[in-house]
Amino acid sequence: MTDHHPVMCVSWSDATAYVQWLARETGRPFRLPSEAEWEYAARAGTATKYASGDAPEQLCSYANMKDRRFKAAARRDHGLDMLVTDCDDGAEYTTVVGMYAPNGYGLHDMMGNVAEWVADCQHPDYRGAPADGAAWSQGCEAEGDYFITRGGSYSASRQVLRSAARGHGGRGNASSLGEGFRIAEDTGGCTASACTGGDAAFVGALAAARQAQRDAGGRPPE
Repeated sequence: MTDHHPVMCVSWSDATAYVQWLARETGRPFRLPSEAEWEYAARAGTATKYASGDAPEQLCSYANMKDRRFKAAARRDHGLDMLVTDCDDGAEYTTVVGMYAPNGYGLHDMMGNVAEWVADCQHPDYRGAPADGAAWSQGCEAEGDYFITRGGSYSASRQVLRSAARGHGGRGNASSLGEGFRIAEDTGGCTASACTGGDAAFVGALAAARQAQRDAGGRPPE
């Protein structure tokens, strides 16, 4: 694990506390995305089973998932013989962010690598959910105070990598199976270039980390 791998093994409470801290420190309205926002971003305008299409074998070009390489690692490290999708994503466990092809909205790693906490808590179905895409944060205790994860992780099967698939975990449960998070920002009237400009030094270091990962044999298929 490096500074260029995704944060993982954090609880919903951890993720929420971090984005609240980041918003205070920067003066920018950072937060966890709602489940509706997350799915909109993940689907990227598609109506197929996966954002990459309906063929599961294509997933390894877009996601770090439960593939042949993960199968070999699970057998070697844990003595497990697992059913996996017959493709090679170039990684055994987590990998440097942004290694895979982006979806139609230019977003990397919406599927796989680590699952992502969203702001919504669990309900038995979508009846009564906000109609404006906002997070559904009422009535959480009635369903056991569980919160939603999306996207699946490096150990997720292709069923979990469907755009509509959902996971969940307790408010304070930091799973060892790969929960992380993605940050959203309310941009208001801010232009895209002004809102998304990153730290140039970090961007350069991330590009170098990706290249080093590829050079070490962790290159996803073209």
